[in-house]
Amino acid sequence: MTDDLKRRLQGFFGDGLVTILGLGHSAAFGLPTMPELAQGLGERVPPLINSDNQADWEKVRSALDEGKHLEEALELVDHESALIGSLVDTTAELIAEAEDRAVKSLVHDGSRFPLAELVPHLVPNNHATIVTTNYDRLAELAVELAGFFLDCSFVGMHLGRSDPELSKTSLRSAAVGRKGGFTFRYRPYIRLAKPHGSLDWYLRGGKPIRSPFPLDLPRLMITPGTSKFRKGYERPFDHHREIGNHAIDRAASFLAIGYGFNDPHLQTHLAPAIEGGVPCLIVTRSLSAAALGLAKKGQGVIALESLGSGGTRIHEAGNTTDLDNLELWKLETFIDEVLG
Repeated sequence: MTDDLKRRLQGFFGDGLVTILGLGHSAAFGLPTMPELAQGLGERVPPLINSDNQADWEKVRSALDEGKHLEEALELVDHESALIGSLVDTTAELIAEAEDRAVKSLVHDGSRFPLAELVPHLVPNNHATIVTTNYDRLAELAVELAGFFLDCSFVGMHLGRSDPELSKTSLRSAAVGRKGGFTFRYRPYIRLAKPHGSLDWYLRGGKPIRSPFPLDLPRLMITPGTSKFRKGYERPFDHHREIGNHAIDRAASFLAIGYGFNDPHLQTHLAPAIEGGVPCLIVTRSLSAAALGLAKKGQGVIALESLGSGGTRIHEAGNTTDLDNLELWKLETFIDEVLG
């Protein structure tokens, strides 16, 4: 890696950086990919089927059997279908099992956790925003392991209530006087936006709560497919979508980790920003078609993906360069070689 490339990669890290965390990041820790989720749903949902949701499940099963990917299959299900609850619960079950194994490895076994090492580099000016379409809580774990506070729009540890304003103001550390008034100083924190929901979000008494316990309550998670569009405009999804879009609209640069640039909630803001010249660094095992398209069109885009032989393929300004014997697309290698 040349000194010039290293400087260009370091240039993405500064005030106004917004990090987009996708499924590829979690998959690296053993959490299920979309094909693996499809397989798990195919194994676990059929015993839950009854006369109310039989026809909808047959649509999904047939689509998956035809080779359609999970989101295409679930788009065949109406957002009011009785099947949605079973899909959400089973998806949560599959992810929670894998998350449990990942957390034990990271916390008990002391496995390296690159995202936790990365967090201090995301916060040059006391706070930053991470937007994730993932349901798991690896981002929350990374923030806390790095010693930073978390603004997640909920207040409370065991049965937290949704209160975005208090979630932020509770991070104030002091009031600092200045001419004509005063301003607040905040503890170093990460604002986390999860527009698709989270494993620890539930609906209790008609109100969203956040709890680490596996409660027997409706989960607040948006499955891929048509339900995404309806539920994306309900509490607390709407607030998290607005946080993410607001951060994207104001970003000075983007860091996309394992993100495929396929989510309609984010793309309406993210793609135009990148195409309009906001610098974006993409770090992933394999670029999706959408990500590759942005890498070719965006003037300030650098994309790093696996070369497949222990190296890295670099996409920049419509050109590709192969970097042999250096897996710069792996977050731990990137941290060591670029930020270390």
